[in-house]
Amino acid sequence: MLFSSSFALPSGGKFTHETSGTISKPNNNTLNISGNKQNSIIQWGGGFSIGKGESVNFGNSNFKGQQNYLNIAHGTSKSTIDGILNASGNNVFLINPNGVIITKNGTINANRFVASTSSMSDNDMKAFADLKSFDDGLSFSPVFKPSKGGNVVNMGGEINAASVVLQGNIVVSNAYADYDKNLGEHSKQISANEITLQGNEVYVDVSSINGNKLGKLNIKGSNGNNFKGSMYLNASGYYYNPNSFKVFDKYTNTNSNFNVYKYVGIGSDVDWWHFAKGWNERTWDFMLNASEYRLTNDIDFKGNQGKGVEGKDWQNYANYCIDGLGCTNMIPSISGVIFEDFDGQGYTLSNINMEIFLDENYRNIGVFGGFEASSTIKNINVDYEGGGIKIYFNAEDVGMINIGGLAGMIANAKILH
Repeated sequence: MLFSSSFALPSGGKFTHETSGTISKPNNNTLNISGNKQNSIIQWGGGFSIGKGESVNFGNSNFKGQQNYLNIAHGTSKSTIDGILNASGNNVFLINPNGVIITKNGTINANRFVASTSSMSDNDMKAFADLKSFDDGLSFSPVFKPSKGGNVVNMGGEINAASVVLQGNIVVSNAYADYDKNLGEHSKQISANEITLQGNEVYVDVSSINGNKLGKLNIKGSNGNNFKGSMYLNASGYYYNPNSFKVFDKYTNTNSNFNVYKYVGIGSDVDWWHFAKGWNERTWDFMLNASEYRLTNDIDFKGNQGKGVEGKDWQNYANYCIDGLGCTNMIPSISGVIFEDFDGQGYTLSNINMEIFLDENYRNIGVFGGFEASSTIKNINVDYEGGGIKIYFNAEDVGMINIGGLAGMIANAKILH
């Protein structure tokens, strides 16, 4: 049920702590929340979720200035944002000790958005109601309680805000990872100047964050060895959001247990598909942002399971097809060279079989196209497993072609064992 579209709009809402306003429902898919004062506290007896195709709007056009909205979700259910939360230039806080989920369909627009599972006392709510100005809402946050509680998970939703805070027992910011469907979904990110992720465990897929918009990423966790966390990026996410590699240079963290894997990881044929496609399309963002690629698993390219170029039970490395993505040439940089480092980390690329009909796009043929002097290739194993490279020439002159088992061309690059 977690990702179904059956979630109802927030219900049982009541303004408390001497705040006031209106909650209206113009249709079955829309809820409008309008506070009369600078600060509003709304307690939701029926919980706070937004289903797919639904929207919740915060703001009062008759109020001069921006507003702070604190939402307390009661009950035993998580808050799931599967639709649109629109607060424009206002600050919105969502508190649910059971957890908060932002799905791939979720969209949040606010000046500041805070999702927390740390419960708030009556005095905490009074302090919020008494905030002197809108600017006070820019620094107000629930006090993190390291006791085990609900989790806050972004599963690839879109968040547009100046500031974002996600706070829970386990905090995850993931990119939309269903690469077999709807390629347009991959562009969704958290676009914010400052992002704070705080929990007992924090995991960040940096492709979920807009590196061009980000000024600072704060990683905060419990003290000592109890904290776990990591920051990582795979080739599939990097292909769709190459600006995300910049996130690695914009984070702060004080806990040594937080692991930062500052490279583009390649752990499957789907990752390799995106890695190769990115280098063959040769867009500047893709080629220049990342500084290193690493294998994170063995990859079997399924090249010895059939016969002939028309065989359906095997994969042609030079025309590799994945359901939902289509087909692409798996030779990275067939018409040029790779000028970044590649570390195989001891993993193996295996079961490779190519049947190539030459045209003007081919210059370098191998598992890789080519590497140039500024790059280093190391710790990589290649096993064709009885496969190989079969080339078909046509009558036209296709020019000089470089062919090699590892790479078609290595121009003074370093190769290390």
